[in-house]
Amino acid sequence: MIAGIVARHGRLDILVANAAGTVRKPALEQDDEDWARVIEACLTSAFRMAREAGRIMAAAGYGRIIFTSSINAMVVRPGMVG
Repeated sequence: MIAGIVARHGRLDILVANAAGTVRKPALEQDDEDWARVIEACLTSAFRMAREAGRIMAAAGYGRIIFTSSINAMVVRPGMVG
């Protein structure tokens, strides 16, 4: 995707990493697969996008990467994770 943007527009100035996800069941009922799915959606995907965008931006000498997080980072819901 990053290469496609650069090919089409000639540069990449900004990446906004805005991904979130959760498994809607109590923490004690979640298994490792549930946890892995949340980590992939919320963290791993953002890291991979930032890494690829960062390579382009570093080579160009300019760029901005902005990460956002879920409201769940600030609000606790009993029994829920992420």
